[in-house]
Amino acid sequence: MSALRTSPFAPLFRAHHDGASAPDDALALFDVSSVPRTTLKGKTSADALLESGLAVPEQWFVPVELDAWSFVARTGRTEFWVEGPAATGFARGSCLDYPRQDGSLLLVGKRLPELLSELVAIPIDLAERRLHLTEFARVSAALLPRPGAVPSVQLWVDPTYATYVGDVLFDIARELGGVRLLASSETTGCSRPN
Repeated sequence: MSALRTSPFAPLFRAHHDGASAPDDALALFDVSSVPRTTLKGKTSADALLESGLAVPEQWFVPVELDAWSFVARTGRTEFWVEGPAATGFARGSCLDYPRQDGSLLLVGKRLPELLSELVAIPIDLAERRLHLTEFARVSAALLPRPGAVPSVQLWVDPTYATYVGDVLFDIARELGGVRLLASSETTGCSRPN
């Protein structure tokens, strides 16, 4: 998987990035679609993690954080989601390795709980580090609260829904006081905004 692929959220950033400044408490959107991710499946998937020096989570949907962007989460009996630079180093053939092409945004801001109450099918506890499989704007999505001084959550959606989700997200964020588009994945590596 190329880290430089075009983000499915690129049209959102092009359409709405007009240079206007938003208030400091506005919701910030940071496109992190270029961060590598993969799903490992099969009876040897735990062995593949161990051979790569990665932890094998015991609890389902509770990620083991490797660094600011990297985590491993068990999503099935023999299935693991690997996010971050660690997602690119698995030997082919040791297990089934499915590179993920999700569109992903980091949502940050004091108004995030209000935004989530409008868009998420089930309530999300932003203090709980758990991967949530839910609906976001009526589209299947994954959400993971991220640690930080300001409420933040990472969102993953199928790239075919990125334009729709982005437009709905942008409209509601604007109603809540504004939105700042911090970057697009064409210009980001794996560094994380504060």
